[in-house]
Amino acid sequence: MTTPMPQRIRHKVYDGDYFAATQSAGAELQTSAVIESTRGGTVLIGSSREQVGFDERFRAEVPAEMARRAVAVFPFLARTPVMRSYLGFRPYMPDHLPVIGPDPARAGLWFATGHEGAGVGLAPATGDLLAAQLLGFEPPVDPRPYAADRRTLLDFRPLEIRS
Repeated sequence: MTTPMPQRIRHKVYDGDYFAATQSAGAELQTSAVIESTRGGTVLIGSSREQVGFDERFRAEVPAEMARRAVAVFPFLARTPVMRSYLGFRPYMPDHLPVIGPDPARAGLWFATGHEGAGVGLAPATGDLLAAQLLGFEPPVDPRPYAADRRTLLDFRPLEIRS
């Protein structure tokens, strides 16, 4: 996030690599320019994807690469100070589909996870599907592609957590 500035980016701007990254199964660092102004005059710059498990260490090369890509789109950003940087985890499933619905092995446990970076945008549809399943209504879409016991997940092995 940059410091406040007089220039405004009037719409969220994505470079073409953003979609490619969302479809990739690669574990390596993938960055793309995702740039938008906030009401306060700051500019948010993203994004990155990398399979690092639960390693929460900040690595300066990640925002540096995102900044390089953003400057290629908006050169005026090269002279703008960065105010802060942050990171987070994106739940990821190997088939790139979220898990929405009941756990087949534990009664009462329901999932709405695995949306990667699209959770906010997919939240209304996820909520509709989950509510229909919970209440026994006709689902708005076929829930089978999002089931926790779907075929594409049977060979998936979760990360081993070491303490």
